[in-house]
Amino acid sequence: MHHQFTGSLQAELSSRARLEEDLYLQVDKLVALVSVQAALDSGDYQPGPAVRNHYSLVVEEHALAIRRLLEQLFGNS
Repeated sequence: MHHQFTGSLQAELSSRARLEEDLYLQVDKLVALVSVQAALDSGDYQPGPAVRNHYSLVVEEHALAIRRLLEQLFGNS
């Protein structure tokens, strides 16, 4: 059986590739944030509660972004 390559298939593959790229970018950002947190925790700098709270919110924001991208990628949205 012969299938003709259509624009919709190309668009779907392109959309999936963009989603995967966005997902890896978000994971890289989260890894960087966690690395900075580890470095801060092992050093002399002791941020105040407001800074720690803000940092936690930023980490949570990136984790939720990863969840949304995964839901889009696997069609669970």
